Formats: sequence, structure tokens, C-alpha cells
Amino acid sequence: IMAYLLFSSHIYIQAVLHCIYVVMYIYSFFYWGRKIPPSISNITQKELILSIVYIVSFTGIMGYAFSAISEVYPYIDAFSAGCSMVAVFLLSKKVIEHSYIFIISNIASMVVCYMTKSYATILTFVIYMIFNIIRVYVWERNTDKKYVKWGVKK
Repeated sequence: IMAYLLFSSHIYIQAVLHCIYVVMYIYSFFYWGRKIPPSISNITQKELILSIVYIVSFTGIMGYAFSAISEVYPYIDAFSAGCSMVAVFLLSKKVIEHSYIFIISNIASMVVCYMTKSYATILTFVIYMIFNIIRVYVWERNTDKKYVKWGVKK
């Protein structure tokens, strides 16, 4: 439903992203269902650097590509989608910082939806953001406090 709503609002990158979500959530389901499921962890310095490089690269390449086909606000949309793809990947690995990246992505998505007058879709992103805030709280409480925080050992 979200992919259709976003596509009909000419927010193409987000529409494709919602289809990718389905694939990543299926991957996560099987990855977490292993005999020894991954434990909640924090992002490593390498993951943080790779995430930033990916988001910046994705934003530039996809923003440029989709501006050629008259995407509405292609760079904001590409930034949001890049953040979301990184966040979904980190979620599949149970890296707690995925929620912070999702929150940033949700805010960018709300901006695009507001600018394209997709007001009903904004509510969906608000709900996603609330879920991510709750997830941060729950995961932080259930994580061993001797972990790596944003690439720096405590």
C-alpha cells in the first residue's frame, strides 16, 4: 500500500524502497531464526564509516538519476532511501543504531511528503518514528552495557 501511495505521489525512490523492505525483512526473519541468533549490538567504527559512505554515494547517484526523470525532490528522497537501506541492513544484524538512522530517514520522508502534499503518508512516517523511538528504549535496556557505542569502546 505504501509503495503505491508513494509511487502515485511521484516519490519513486521511496516506492521502490518499500518493496526492498519486504525482501530485507524476510532475510532478517531467517537470519534471526538461526540456532544461535545474533545478539543486540552496537555499530562498529567500520560499519559507521561504510554506512556514511553508502548514504552519501547513494544520495548523489540516485538523486541525480531520478532528477532526470522528474522525481519530486530527488535528493531528499534519495537521502531518506539511502538511510533506510542502511538502517534495514543494520536492523537485520540487530545493530541498535539502526533506529537512529531510521528516525533521520523518517524525518526526511516526512519533509518530502509534506512538500508533495501527501499528508496521509506523513502519519505513517510519524508512526514509524514512534516505533523506532520505542525500539531504541527497549533494545538499550536489553543490551549488555559493555559494548561498542558509535565505534568507540566504553
